Amino acid sequence: DTGVVEPETTTSSVRWSPNPFRGESAMMFTAPLGTESAKCEIYDVSGRLARSLTADADARGLVAFTWDGRTNEGDDVAAGVFFARVATGEETHETRLVVLK
Repeated sequence: DTGVVEPETTTSSVRWSPNPFRGESAMMFTAPLGTESAKCEIYDVSGRLARSLTADADARGLVAFTWDGRTNEGDDVAAGVFFARVATGEETHETRLVVLK
């Protein structure tokens, strides 16, 4: 296992704002009823994992993520295109993010 994941380029109703961005980008969506938490994995264009985020759903099922443009190690990512995969137990949404410097 090389740790490289091939990002899919599908779009969904999950939107990050602002996008493109400098600094931070955030998104919020309503998860299926009964969802307790969600996971977001952000990959670079070569499919390498840049950042993993988790968030709990509130009582209404709202889940929010904020990405500060840093890797799991705390380093700033280079400017470019990234793919965010947001998953709950039942659904997966993918979207593209553009980081500006």
